[in-house]
Amino acid sequence: DAQGAFIGTSGIIRNITERKRVEEALLESEEKFRLISEQSLMGIMIIQNDEVIYVNQATSNLNGYTVEEMYK
Repeated sequence: DAQGAFIGTSGIIRNITERKRVEEALLESEEKFRLISEQSLMGIMIIQNDEVIYVNQATSNLNGYTVEEMYK
């Protein structure tokens, strides 16, 4: 008010419960993929937009390049 006394406040509250649940499910899914693909005897390579974004060790074993070399 005119005397400088506090008379109120405003704010925004947003429920992010669903967003957090989706983020946790995605992280769990990614971890499951990594566990399965790293134990696979089949070579797995994911290329997105002309860039290698994932290579498992089996791919390296099959083609003779290191995993690091395939990311270049």
